Amino acid sequence: MEQWDSERIFFSSREFFDHILHAIPLAQKTIDVETYIFELDGLGVRIVEELRRAAQRGVAVRIMLDGVGSLQTADDVAARFRGTTAAVKIYHPVRWWSFFAFARNLNRRNHRKIWLFDSRTAYAGSMNIAQNDWTDYGIRVEGKWVALLGQAFEKSWLGHARWKKLARPSSLWRRAPYQKGKWIRLNDTLLKRRRNYNLLLRQSNTASHRIWLASPYFVPRLGLVRALCAAARRGVDVRILVPKNADVFFMPWLASTYFLVLLNAGVKIFEYLPGFFHAKVQMIDDWASVGSANLNYRSLLHDLEADVVVIHPANRRLLEAELERSLADSRPVTQESVKETPWFKKIASRLFLIFKRIL
Repeated sequence: MEQWDSERIFFSSREFFDHILHAIPLAQKTIDVETYIFELDGLGVRIVEELRRAAQRGVAVRIMLDGVGSLQTADDVAARFRGTTAAVKIYHPVRWWSFFAFARNLNRRNHRKIWLFDSRTAYAGSMNIAQNDWTDYGIRVEGKWVALLGQAFEKSWLGHARWKKLARPSSLWRRAPYQKGKWIRLNDTLLKRRRNYNLLLRQSNTASHRIWLASPYFVPRLGLVRALCAAARRGVDVRILVPKNADVFFMPWLASTYFLVLLNAGVKIFEYLPGFFHAKVQMIDDWASVGSANLNYRSLLHDLEADVVVIHPANRRLLEAELERSLADSRPVTQESVKETPWFKKIASRLFLIFKRIL
């Protein structure tokens, strides 16, 4: 299998952004940034300063922020780049005065976290530009497939990412994913979204020894729940890692509505205790990916996402070891603990489940 020319994996946002801050002054031609959240805290201010310096020495800098994720800071971030050649765009900004635009775009978000340097080096993962103590994973890659992330950035920058590209024969939906999906998984068309989901189902249905999934927002489609249950029943080691507490307080309650059926089938579920586990990881047999996509309806139906496949065996072993450490820091969920959930959480979780397609 063809590999990345260079690949490095990160298990902390501090290390990830230390590398970013080192890479910015080395960029020669272009820096493209795509982020959901851009906070103007200590980290954000340092990044602004470095990007301003890069623009001043002639590097073409483009920054895309999400209109909801960076709702409170987007205008301030843009203001900090005035007087430079750096360009800032807000993806689907919230227009309170236009009901039609507000209703049309509110649920269509750019959830990617991508850094591109000179169109040859890419950083991706679950790291927003924000100082926090969340557990995040990221990856740095070099190679010709970085061009796919560049194309995805260009489409979102020009406003060409579409959910409407559905005028194709339905038989295409059932085919194996396009070859490019071996290295980068994007979802900027309905066809790609369907292919990504079908690939996950196929991988789960054919897994021989392992399915390890980590997602901070676990609201899966029933087809995936059935595939995970079937895999566990045939002896596959199926583990799901979710946070005990999340930044959205009701998301763990919502995830718990799936626990009993999964546990009854033999799936092992773990709640991460040290803090908020925000990384998004999939390990199925000897295949692995990290990125921005959650196992929920938002990532499947609405948000723009980007996941990178971890190809080098040494990095897959590092990822496996890190997940094992996180699992060791987690509490196994049992049928008894689910049944002991307070009644008000059970009622609230089922009420929230009504809105699962937008959560």
